[in-house]
Amino acid sequence: MNALVEFQAALTSKKGAIAGRLPAHLRKDVDRMVRIALTAAAKTPKILQCSQESVMLSIMQAAELGLEPGGALGEGYLVPYGQTCQFIPGYRGLISLARRSGQIVSIEAHAVFAGDEFVVEFGLDPKLVHRPTLSKDRGEITAFYAIARIVGGGLQYDYMTRADVDSIRSRSKAGQSGPWVTDYAEMGKKTVIRRLFKTLPVSVELCRALELQAGAEAGEFDPSLEVMQAEAERTDNLNQAAIDAAAKRISSEGSQP
Repeated sequence: MNALVEFQAALTSKKGAIAGRLPAHLRKDVDRMVRIALTAAAKTPKILQCSQESVMLSIMQAAELGLEPGGALGEGYLVPYGQTCQFIPGYRGLISLARRSGQIVSIEAHAVFAGDEFVVEFGLDPKLVHRPTLSKDRGEITAFYAIARIVGGGLQYDYMTRADVDSIRSRSKAGQSGPWVTDYAEMGKKTVIRRLFKTLPVSVELCRALELQAGAEAGEFDPSLEVMQAEAERTDNLNQAAIDAAAKRISSEGSQP
């Protein structure tokens, strides 16, 4: 059987489990989640070379956070590490989780190019000014920054030079593959947002997303995957036990005079 067709069949069989992991308000979107995961595998065939368990559990992680594991929204990515697949939240996914927390009014991130005017100051009178050039040739990316508006009127911002971002990329085992190669600007924005989050009130879900992101980019297999797999296997065993018990009962009833 074609690997993609086999993966599609496996996804379809797990649709109920995926729906169960999704936040209540997103459960109606389970078909969309399945389509996005299938498209991600079609675009990145190496995902199909990963163990099916790690791929499915990565999709479950995305579902638990209510983030899409691929697609145009850029909420997250399924990234293969050899035979292990892990879910990495994207910067738009982090922004989505931040907004859902109810503690942050808005958050945004931008790339700064060589042709732009960019001024950043800290101290007693902090200031951040970014005036993008209107020229078609903006030059190379030189920096990234993020701004968050907090409920109650507070405002926080931070910035990173390209060298700062590349230093973090060089320490990532995924630095030469996946979104770091295909979506460098998005990864740069995510990196500065992640640093900004250290100064913001965040939700449990957002903390979990940041942990997933840091671990996956370091090439570390998330131990919670094993827990989730154990839970799935336990559920399958319980279901099989119930089926066996029902079959035994029916057989017993049928043998009675």
